[in-house]
Amino acid sequence: MEVWPDNLAGVNVLIAMGTQLRFSPGSGVSGFDYSALPVVMKLMRLKKKVQARVFDDFRVLEEHAIATIRSGK
Repeated sequence: MEVWPDNLAGVNVLIAMGTQLRFSPGSGVSGFDYSALPVVMKLMRLKKKVQARVFDDFRVLEEHAIATIRSGK
């Protein structure tokens, strides 16, 4: 799958956050544990000035990932 350069940081953060996916009884996947996000961004050496944009990208990707997981595709 091709990833546009503008979206690469968000995709990489989503991949790095893969172990932070949380599940809730009855409803399944509920989202990512955002408390790990600042640590992940720091370890990925993302500059402060781009972190807000990457966070926005991450949230869009998270929404689509959750929808895909819930659909069983």
